[in-house]
Amino acid sequence: MIKPTLKDIAEYVGVSVSTVSKALSNSKEINEETIKKVMDAAVMFNYKNMAAENSVTSAIGVILPEVTSFLHSNILEKLELKLQDSKYNLLLGIHNFEYSKVEKYVKLFTAKKLNGIIIVVDSCDISDEQYEKIISVCNANKIPLLVIESSTNRDFNSHCNAIMIDDYHAIETLTDQLIQNGHREFGLIFDRLDYNRLETVKAVLQKKGIELPEHRIYITDKRNQIAGVEGMNYFLEKKDFPTAFVASYDEICIGALKCAQDFGFKAPEDFSIFSFDNIRISEYVFNGITTIQIPIHKVADIAISTIMNEIVNGIDKSKTITRITSEAVIRNTTGPVPDRKR
Repeated sequence: MIKPTLKDIAEYVGVSVSTVSKALSNSKEINEETIKKVMDAAVMFNYKNMAAENSVTSAIGVILPEVTSFLHSNILEKLELKLQDSKYNLLLGIHNFEYSKVEKYVKLFTAKKLNGIIIVVDSCDISDEQYEKIISVCNANKIPLLVIESSTNRDFNSHCNAIMIDDYHAIETLTDQLIQNGHREFGLIFDRLDYNRLETVKAVLQKKGIELPEHRIYITDKRNQIAGVEGMNYFLEKKDFPTAFVASYDEICIGALKCAQDFGFKAPEDFSIFSFDNIRISEYVFNGITTIQIPIHKVADIAISTIMNEIVNGIDKSKTITRITSEAVIRNTTGPVPDRKR
């Protein structure tokens, strides 16, 4: 059988051989639409010569939502350290919470014949059909795939190795503590991208019999500290000021606490608040933020050992689905219900 060439792909897509070569290298000179067409054509032609022209020896592709947040940069750091121990390189792709970019990087990494792919999905909205497409591309190229998901409701049907992050029990622990301390009025300040966590928090509060009217849920397109400032401003302007808050992640919590402080309110004297991620500074600001942390070392250990097992022993038809439980870290931004509500 005659092996396909760059020229075959170029003629099929209707571009030059040079453009095909640059597209396969993900060059910034080529627009995303053309890169996608070239990648699709390469997969269709089963273009194996890319291994010679674009291969990276002993490398794992890691596809992250971003690297600007503490959570994702920490995941990246831990994965890279584990890969270095295994004498593997790491190639990084950023999907910016967009499925189309996840698919683009999966095709790019399979075209480069990497040894394995890890996708940190977080709040990227990927349908079951889109997952099947990604899994099919990896299986067709015999490349091990592992997905790290923040949703515990996904059913991979044993088609894909996965690590599921379960925040439910940690949220329940902190919520129970607040209820025992007299809190019944909760407000939520959430980044719109963090809908998995938001739905989990709402489910816990509903289970505990806590009413959560829509006006006590602030969802914003902003991110990080400014989102927290805007969210707390929203609640401070209302006469209905909850006694307890849940923030989408620690950066938002810090913004909310700073805004409240500027108006003369402090936690836990005037309200309680907890958030997620346990970023490095959360222990040192506002006398220590109560938060929920993912055991990232454990996530990285399982992710790399699972991928390495399939690299060494071949892709196993029986996949591993691992559920990892987050941990509550109780500090000083949560406490008894304030005097105004006693």
